[in-house]
Amino acid sequence: MKRFYRRKLVQKGMGKAKVAAARKLGIRLWIMMRDQIDYEEFCRRGQLRQKGKAQTGMPDFNMVLRCSDRRLNKLPASPKREGSLNNTRDRR
Repeated sequence: MKRFYRRKLVQKGMGKAKVAAARKLGIRLWIMMRDQIDYEEFCRRGQLRQKGKAQTGMPDFNMVLRCSDRRLNKLPASPKREGSLNNTRDRR
């Protein structure tokens, strides 16, 4: 989620990045409640689904669910907002 948020922050700005991350989290929670599963089971199903796509020859667009905290520690530092480049008010 942290990597997703940072990517959206660079692409779309802070407001849209927060909404996108909240939506993604909400969808994950809804699926877990609907199926009455815990997060480990949710991750396991996501990994199985990705393996199934790889076996059928469908392209892998790096959409594997990141369930390991180890990968979060390897993320680059958060992007710095410079001047008016990321400020939508100055673009008008």
